[in-house]
Amino acid sequence: MCGIFGYIGKDKKQASLVLEGLKSLEYRGYDSWGIVVNHNGKLKRERHTGKIGQSRTILPESDTAMGHTRWATHGGVTEANAHPHFDCSGRFAVVHNGIIENEKELRKLLIKKGHKFTSQTDTEIIAHLLEEETKKYHGNLSQLVSLIAAKLDGAFALGVMDRDRPSEAVLARFGGPLVIGLTEGYKLFASDPSALLPFTRQVIYLKDREIAWITPDNVEIMSFDNQKKRSSVTTLDWNVEKIKKDGYAHYMLKEIMEQPESLMNTMRGRIDIKGKVKLGGLEAVKDLLRDVEFIRFMGCGTAGYAGMVGAIILQELTPVVSHMEVSSEFNYSQLNWPKNSVAWFVTQSGETADVLISIDKVKSERIIPLGLVNVVGSSVAQRTTAGVYLHAGPEIAVASTKAFTSQIAALAMISCWLRQNRSNGRNGYSKSADLGMSLLKLPLAVAKTLKLRPQVKKLAKLLSGASQILFFGRGVYYPLALEAALKLREVAYFNTIGLPLGELKHGPISAMDKNRPAVVFAPFDKTIDKSRSNIQELLARDIPTFVITDKAGGKKLSDLSCEIIEVPVVHELLGPVTMAVVVQLLAYEMGLLLNRPIDKPRNLAKSVTVE
Repeated sequence: MCGIFGYIGKDKKQASLVLEGLKSLEYRGYDSWGIVVNHNGKLKRERHTGKIGQSRTILPESDTAMGHTRWATHGGVTEANAHPHFDCSGRFAVVHNGIIENEKELRKLLIKKGHKFTSQTDTEIIAHLLEEETKKYHGNLSQLVSLIAAKLDGAFALGVMDRDRPSEAVLARFGGPLVIGLTEGYKLFASDPSALLPFTRQVIYLKDREIAWITPDNVEIMSFDNQKKRSSVTTLDWNVEKIKKDGYAHYMLKEIMEQPESLMNTMRGRIDIKGKVKLGGLEAVKDLLRDVEFIRFMGCGTAGYAGMVGAIILQELTPVVSHMEVSSEFNYSQLNWPKNSVAWFVTQSGETADVLISIDKVKSERIIPLGLVNVVGSSVAQRTTAGVYLHAGPEIAVASTKAFTSQIAALAMISCWLRQNRSNGRNGYSKSADLGMSLLKLPLAVAKTLKLRPQVKKLAKLLSGASQILFFGRGVYYPLALEAALKLREVAYFNTIGLPLGELKHGPISAMDKNRPAVVFAPFDKTIDKSRSNIQELLARDIPTFVITDKAGGKKLSDLSCEIIEVPVVHELLGPVTMAVVVQLLAYEMGLLLNRPIDKPRNLAKSVTVE
């Protein structure tokens, strides 16, 4: 959630550069911010509450600077609680993303030793621990940080500066993301690789239990126990143009409109003209997956709903039993794993705290963890045995859009690949090949769906006065109903709920009236007659009902007295992709109508890096 950005170089103009870096991380969510510089042998900082906006820094320019955007966990939103934090002497400056779980015990211990605290945060204890450790230890800064890291329980990504060691900084990671940008003559570090793109595409992803000592000309990686580690350099496959709005009013709208391209990028080189799927990232576990009997997909929020769609598609195509589990629930539940099981983690950022804890848990139970992630080199990518990258490009808006549709497409490809892999060249590929070829047509169908924006805008106006909106769907459209409800809550702060359409008479219809309309996903599939009956039940009770269907479904439902939006006809398992575009546009348009901050909804962050 919190954002970190830092510069270590030889050019004394970098406080303002760090400020711009923090601005590029605004989408992660924050409520305060601050910057520290090492200037003429002293650490100087400025801290503020609220948004950065068009702010300029008042700090003197320096060749060493780092900054932080805070999303409050310990302590209120005050200037004193904003990062960076100092020790009593002002020698050490610390920025931190994560939660220190043994903060209370450490604080009591430090107070007994005479330390004076100026904030309520868990982060400040790290600065005081550094100060305390220097009373008995005089090694270099990276060794000092390794001693401190061993005392901390919880999750953290740390940036540390030492007044007495100019032109250097030390990073430490256990659970929170940190990326180092490599350039000639200076180095950068950030909590998100997108912030580094204006400067470099060559990066090092710091791994868990690793410390990085950074100078303008060098990066040295070591483990928490001071063993030197080899670092691998990754070339980011994004470019700076991808993180600009390109004339759109909001990142969310830009990312919605990018979906024909992002879907093509997800599928590029992975499906041939006969519908056969090739996934190089799964070759290492090909034999394991040939015999797998149970797959538990795991994720949170939008990624979790994509996993629900994927689980249904997989069961339609293969004999594998599949199920979606919310990571935050799984982490504290005792679940049995059937024989020949695999855990598959679905995430956009690859840094979601609940997902990372789930990976550690399944490993402890000797289950193979696989990943489906958008960010190359992210924590999930590092911790899983194998997996598939989305290649959907950077997603800046807090509300996920193009990652969701790419996740469904990727999960459909995985299902095709699993069926083909299990057949081992026998029994034909007809069912999976049909879905594979249908996937290739999906970007065009999405492009056509985007042209429905005027109809969606009209629907947004009709719904904007409701007190509650209930979304309904069957099969793969039930997860879409959940995602639709989430999107409107995230972006428009609207009171919504997603439900299975078959549950209508099991309670929900009793609470519905003219101010609580229904939006029903009703494509032309094997359930169309059942859906039609449910829609008629709603209309018979004068409940405003709006239907999102495909063109074939529109013909079946055209005689009903309700508003209908028709998307292009696609494979029945891929309909959630085109209809998700309608949902995303609806959330966007309602957010505009209600004057919401579209890209940065209140209280939310792009990457949930703490539980």
